[in-house]
Amino acid sequence: MKTLSQLFQNYRQAAWRTQIQWIGLFLAMLVAVAIVLGFYVNITTRTALAGREIAYAQDDLITMQHKISDLESQIASLTSTQNIQERAVAMGFIPATADEFMYVVVPGYSPKTAINLAPKLVRDLKPIILPEYTESLFDWFANRGRP
Repeated sequence: MKTLSQLFQNYRQAAWRTQIQWIGLFLAMLVAVAIVLGFYVNITTRTALAGREIAYAQDDLITMQHKISDLESQIASLTSTQNIQERAVAMGFIPATADEFMYVVVPGYSPKTAINLAPKLVRDLKPIILPEYTESLFDWFANRGRP
């Protein structure tokens, strides 16, 4: 019995060692929490920056769409019939009369035909099945056994 109590007495540490262990454990936990918080702040910052970049890209996209719309409206106004006629008259063009037209007949020329996108009519509608797909499973096994 005396040896057992002597063992516990020898094993018991000094008070200052226990305090140092508690302080070390507290500091280790504090460092672990600081590392986790650092990762959290880093990820949050990256997410916020990515969000801002997306917002800026969307703003640029909207601005470009407005510019494209403006340019399309300018093209539409410049190519309107009235505007083209005014520019043609300003350049010295005059409207042609029916007497001023000259038709030229070119031998061998055939005008373009209209495009027909409909499929051609097929009279004989037999299904096309390969011979490999016409045998049953039993026939296939029987044929596999033959050399």
